[in-house]
Amino acid sequence: MKRTLIISDLEGVFAPEIWPIIGHKLGLPELSATTRDISDFEQLMDARITALRRHNVKFSEIQTVVSEIKLFKGAENLLSTFSELPNTRCIMITDSFEEFIDLILKKKFEWKVFANRFEVSNDMIDSCVFEIGGHKGHVLKKAMEPMETIIAIGDSFNDIEMLKMARFKVLFNPIMELRGMFKDSIICRNFEELASVINKLA
Repeated sequence: MKRTLIISDLEGVFAPEIWPIIGHKLGLPELSATTRDISDFEQLMDARITALRRHNVKFSEIQTVVSEIKLFKGAENLLSTFSELPNTRCIMITDSFEEFIDLILKKKFEWKVFANRFEVSNDMIDSCVFEIGGHKGHVLKKAMEPMETIIAIGDSFNDIEMLKMARFKVLFNPIMELRGMFKDSIICRNFEELASVINKLA
């Protein structure tokens, strides 16, 4: 029996990049850099936390901003559709944080989610627990099962490891560098194209 594992990023695929929105809403442009700008995720988060503490930004303020972020139009239906495909498991591996994911996904979808998490005290972010830490391949190795066909969906540098491990590499509005690295990939520009590709492969 054919078995499929769909593995996907969140930000840039099903939801907008979270930190640029936080930076814009709080008036702190230094928070707007993403893994498209700085590929070293731990370095990126160190810079973000330093900026938050310098400006005395409370964790509750950040949560208020994130709670207003919506999935891209059509993403909710697509996430549900993929999870209902026969003999298919769906896993999301994101360098975002559990505290953000719960607010955005609202636990409505049958996807297993792997994410980082914050250490918070006195309503301030102290540090990060890097469960993913830019190494999505390590998480995928633990999550995958024998004889599964892996379909990976990604868009940026932090998706490289899981894309390398996948039989089918699907790039969703990717950065140019990814197009050059994965010449055998399938490129999708919108959810209609993504749905068509996944339905054919799964």
